[in-house]
This record gives sequence, structure tokens and C-alpha cells, in this order.
Amino acid sequence: MFLILIICSSFLFQENNHNILWSKKRLKWNDFKKQPDSINMASRIRAVTSSKLEQKYFVTPEHQIHFTILAWFVSDKSWVKPDVVNNPAKIISDLVLEHEQHHFDIVELYARQIRQALSNIVFYDSTYKRDIPKLFKKYYDQYREDQKRYDSEAGHGEFRRQQDWVNSIDDQLKSLKKYSDTCVIVNIY
Repeated sequence: MFLILIICSSFLFQENNHNILWSKKRLKWNDFKKQPDSINMASRIRAVTSSKLEQKYFVTPEHQIHFTILAWFVSDKSWVKPDVVNNPAKIISDLVLEHEQHHFDIVELYARQIRQALSNIVFYDSTYKRDIPKLFKKYYDQYREDQKRYDSEAGHGEFRRQQDWVNSIDDQLKSLKKYSDTCVIVNIY
């Protein structure tokens, strides 16, 4: 298989007040723009990270597929309770923020896994239109399940397995560093 990779720098994708493209820069509480409503204030959930795994592609006349896979944090749908941010025990605030950061890191982890898969698949002219949505759905379903599992095992204020998850996510991101570029180009055969 002949594969061409190009560099697409993150600065080419416009961030706005509502979306932050994943980078090594860590989230801060002021990135969480939504105010929790009365139902959220009554729940035991301390913060919510809204994110988006965006997948775009187009086919060129040269029979190449240009993929762009982006991991976004959605500020205007993410919230934190004031008592977390203003907690005199700063460690609580820090632990909750680390938990939310790793929700965002899971999005980037799956973006990299998709980029890796795209880099290793041979697409054929007769089947690529069916194959691409199947691949995206497979990874998106896994991503949603991992987000739920992360919360159930390491979230909602219990943090009982938080460090295990942090280590695992960070290790996987490092092992997939080769796929941190947001763009992948492959040939169609």
C-alpha cells in the first residue's frame, strides 16, 4: 500500500469561543462556559465536559482521500459547579479538573486511533463509500463506551481509579504520537 501523509497544523483550524481544538495545553476552569442549571446543581456530578470528535473527508480527482480528524472541547456546553472552582481544598478542584481534562484527552486518543486505522487501511474505489462510515461508526461507538466506562470507574467524585486511567490515557497518547497530525491522505485503488 502506498501512503502519503501531510502535515496539517492545528492553527489552520479556527478555534472560537465555543470550541477548543485539542492540544498539549491543558483545560482551565474558565474554559467551561455553560452555567449549571438547577437539575445539574442538585445532582452529585461536579462538572461536565462536552466534546466532539469531528471527521471530515473529501476525494480528489487523483483518487486520494483527504481525511481531517479533530478532537474538540465544546466550551458553551461544558460546565462546573461553583463550589468546585471555589473549594478551599484546592485539591478537590484540581482532581475534578484533571478528570475533565482526561475526558477531553480520550477524544484525542480516539482521533489518533482513527488516524492510525486510516493510515493502515487500503481503500478500493468500489467500496470506500461504504467502508469509511463503518470505520467511523466503529470508533465512535468505542469512544462513547470508553467515556461512560471512564466516568463509572473514575468519576462522579469517587476518583477510585483515576490515576490508573490517567496513566493509561497518557501512555496511549504517547504511543500514538505519530498520529497526532490532524490530516491523513490515502490513495484509492
